[in-house]
Amino acid sequence: MIAKRLCIYLLILLITINPVYAADISLNRWVVNITIHDDGQVDEVIQAEIENGGSSPVDGISFIIPASSITMIYDFSHTFSSKGQTVEQKTVPGGIKIILGFNDSIMAGQKWDGRIGFTADNWAVKEGPNYSIDIPIEAPMAVVSGKETKLVAGTDPDVRSQVFLPRSVELISVEPEPFRELFQYDRIVPTWTSEKLHIGDTIHIKAAFSNVLDKIIEVDEKARNLADRIKKAKAEG
Repeated sequence: MIAKRLCIYLLILLITINPVYAADISLNRWVVNITIHDDGQVDEVIQAEIENGGSSPVDGISFIIPASSITMIYDFSHTFSSKGQTVEQKTVPGGIKIILGFNDSIMAGQKWDGRIGFTADNWAVKEGPNYSIDIPIEAPMAVVSGKETKLVAGTDPDVRSQVFLPRSVELISVEPEPFRELFQYDRIVPTWTSEKLHIGDTIHIKAAFSNVLDKIIEVDEKARNLADRIKKAKAEG
C-alpha cells in the first residue's frame, strides 16, 4: 500500500515538473530556404508551423544554426509572426542558438506559424572557386515554462528546402538527392520536397564555379536585355 502511494506521488511530481511532453507539441511545417552569396555568406528564411496539443502554453521555440554569428532580418518577407515575437541569441557548442519568444503564448489547441529570417557568417565554406555547406534539418525545441522540449514531427509534416547557389556555380555533389534542380535568377537551385527530405536529415552540398555556366548566363542576360530594348522601342513607336 505504501509503495503504491509512493508511485502515485512520484507520478504527480513528474507531471508537475514536466507539464508538457514532446509528443504533445508537434511540428507541422519546417521549410528552409537558403541563399549562398558569392563571398560565402548565407541568407536563410525558415517557414514554420507548430501545434500545441498539450495543456500548457508554449512560450517560444529555439534552434541552433552552425554559424559564427547571426544577423536577424526584420521585415515582412523574412521575420514575421501574427502573435509578435522577440529574438535572443546565444553562442553554444555547434553554433548560435536562436530563441524565438512569442509575445502571446500558444495556448492548448492553438497553432503558430511564422517566418524567421537572418544572415549567417562562417556557415558555408568557400575555398577559392569551391563551396560547401552542411544544412541540418532538425526539429526546433519548444520553450515551455522556461524549459526546452523537443518538438516531434506531425502526422504528415511539410518539410521542404531550396538552396540557391552563388551565380555561375554548379553542383558537384549533393545529399540527399534533390527532388529537382531548378535554374532561377541565374542560379542553380536544388529543391527538396517532403518525399525526399525528412526531419533528422542533413543536406550536404559541394559546388564550384563553372566557366561554362558563367558564359551561358552572360549570353542569356544579353539576350534578355536585347529583348527588353526591342519591347521598349516598339512601345515607344
